[in-house]
Amino acid sequence: MSKTTKVITFSLSLIFKVIVYVFVIFLIIKVSVFSYKFGYSVMENNAVAVEPGIDMQVNISEDMNVDTLLDLLENKGLILDKNVAYVQYKFFGYKIVPGEYNLNNSKSSKDILSIIDNGPKEDKQ
Repeated sequence: MSKTTKVITFSLSLIFKVIVYVFVIFLIIKVSVFSYKFGYSVMENNAVAVEPGIDMQVNISEDMNVDTLLDLLENKGLILDKNVAYVQYKFFGYKIVPGEYNLNNSKSSKDILSIIDNGPKEDKQ
């Protein structure tokens, strides 16, 4: 192998390694930023709307699982992100209590899950 071939091979190898390292660093930064924002969203109390918000009736049936419930809440515009709400559901140990709920979109997903965890309010007359 001639000297020029060795230099070209070494140069190309070095350039390839630099590109790979830059890509890995970029990927680490992207994953870190995403993880921070997602973790912040889990702990933060963001609501869809500001006070006073809009009241919505939600009926939770006995056979409804958490995925179906979170899809329903997201489709009705009561929560911002069902993935964040799912982590909150698991992390804070909420449970689903069936019933008819009057929920407001000015409440955070943690507040809404807490209301559902406590069960529906019974009208006392």
